[in-house]
Amino acid sequence: MNITTKRWILGLGLGGLLPFVGCALATTVPAYQGVAQTVMLAYAAVILSFLGAVHWGLVMSSDNPHRPGLRLVFGVVPSLIGWAALLVGQFGDMSLGLGLAAIGFVATIIVERDWNRAGLLPPGYLNLRMLLSVLVCASLLIASLRGISL
Repeated sequence: MNITTKRWILGLGLGGLLPFVGCALATTVPAYQGVAQTVMLAYAAVILSFLGAVHWGLVMSSDNPHRPGLRLVFGVVPSLIGWAALLVGQFGDMSLGLGLAAIGFVATIIVERDWNRAGLLPPGYLNLRMLLSVLVCASLLIASLRGISL
């Protein structure tokens, strides 16, 4: 991968944090808290789906993928977690929905860490994902805590 592609990947990855960070900041303003949490949870569900799709792309682009069935099934799991989090947040408890989304990001990175050790991910992918996931989970945590009455 050339340096221009790496720059695009980093720039767009960091740019993808803007809705998370912006919504987390917006939850500190009482008048915007509810809508910011809803918008963040919807975005988290979309991004979890994107993360799963990455693994479908990796399997589909390989002539001889390692354990394709397992990896394709895993590719669907983040979407299901995101969907469940969205349902919980909209029809149950918003803080719980945001927390479930954060669990989805953590679970995904744990699986990806193991697959990276097995050489199944492109170089540099896990480092970028770790950085982005830490910031995403921090944003989700901030937003979820805003909805808890202490």
